[in-house]
Amino acid sequence: VDQLPVWIDRSDGGAFVLFTSHRSLKLASAALAGWIANQVDVGMACVEENVEMLKARLEAPLLGFVPHQATPDAARVAELLSLPD
Repeated sequence: VDQLPVWIDRSDGGAFVLFTSHRSLKLASAALAGWIANQVDVGMACVEENVEMLKARLEAPLLGFVPHQATPDAARVAELLSLPD
């Protein structure tokens, strides 16, 4: 398998698990097909800076940014995502 989907859900808005998973994929010689930035906490600090840092470090396209939603809405999330060409 060339590309594996990875879903990472962090309740605290941190990025550590994302890097750990990315490292695991690299060690397994698997490619990261893409990633989704999300703001799980309305008060998350430095949102734009975090996304820009991840864009610079991850060797995969950003598929979209999902801002905090008080009430999760899958249809709205789908509108915010796009697949690479």
